[in-house]
Amino acid sequence: MPVTPDRAGPYAPAKVVIDLIERYRSKGLPAPINSEVLARAGVPESVMARTLQALLTLDLIDAEGRPTPALEGMRIAPEAEYRSRMAEWLTAAYADALQFVDPASATEIEIRDAFRHYKPIGQQPRMVILFMGLFRHAGLAPEKSPTGGAAPRKKASGTPAKRVDKPKPTPAPKPADPATGHDKSKAGEGHGEQQPPQTEYLKALLDKFPEFDPSWPDDIKAKWFDGFGTFMKGAAK
Repeated sequence: MPVTPDRAGPYAPAKVVIDLIERYRSKGLPAPINSEVLARAGVPESVMARTLQALLTLDLIDAEGRPTPALEGMRIAPEAEYRSRMAEWLTAAYADALQFVDPASATEIEIRDAFRHYKPIGQQPRMVILFMGLFRHAGLAPEKSPTGGAAPRKKASGTPAKRVDKPKPTPAPKPADPATGHDKSKAGEGHGEQQPPQTEYLKALLDKFPEFDPSWPDDIKAKWFDGFGTFMKGAAK
C-alpha cells in the first residue's frame, strides 16, 4: 500500500533498507522477516522497530512478515532490470508524494514541503532522507540534492597577482688560503684534484736554503743534493 499522510510514514535509515533489499536479492532472508531475522542480518537494535515499520509501510513485507511480490520481483530480476523494478516499486510506494514533487529535479525544501502532512511530524526530516536515499539508489534522483553537499567553489575575480620571488641571499666569500691568498673554493678548478704550484711559498723557503757552490768537495755536494731532495719532498706535501 502507498505511503499516505493518514498513517505513519517510513523513516528508517536508507542504507539499512537498501542493504536488506540487496541481501534478500543475493542471499535471501528467512520468513517471516521479524526482529530476530533483522538482528541476524546485522540491523542495529536502535533502528530495529523503525526498520520493520518501514518494510511494512513501503510494501516490502506484509502484516505477517512475508516478502511481498514487490520484494520478490526485485530478487528475481536480472541485473539489467533490477533498477527498473526498484523504480516501479518506489513509484507505487510513494505515489502520494510523487503527485507534488519530482525527486529528479526538486530541491530539498520542495521535498520537505511534500512531507509536511505526514506523521509523526518530528520524524519528517528522516522521511525525506529515506525518500531521497531510495530514489538515488534507483537512479531516479541526483547523487546530491540541489541544496545539499558542499557549495561549489567560486573562481576568483580579476587578474591574479603575479608571484614575487624573494631575493636570494648573496653567499659570503670563501676564506682565502693564508699561504697563497687564493680562494680555496677555486682550487683545482679545471684540473681535477691537482692544485696550482704555490710559487711564492716555495720561493720563501728556497731563500732559506744555502746556495749551491760548484767549488765544494764532492762529499759536500752529495750532502747538499741529499738535503735539497729531502727539502723538496717535504715542500711537495
